[in-house]
Amino acid sequence: MYIYIIEVIKNGLSHISQEGYISLKAAQDFIRGRGDKPQEVTEFWFESDTHTYKIREIHISGVNRGGVFKINNQGKVE
Repeated sequence: MYIYIIEVIKNGLSHISQEGYISLKAAQDFIRGRGDKPQEVTEFWFESDTHTYKIREIHISGVNRGGVFKINNQGKVE
């Protein structure tokens, strides 16, 4: 199983989101909805005048061994 997290870069400082998304599309939609109106450079990289957004694909192991993830109706892993 994979989840998608977002790295936000502003003024050279990087921050990793604390939320994950179960699909690339859900992560992209979150970025597209940001107030700074980022533009897609690649499917994993968006740029605005003030921020860079990079989507990171993370492999989750152990899900079939009892790992439990709550997924809300917006595709976010909680």
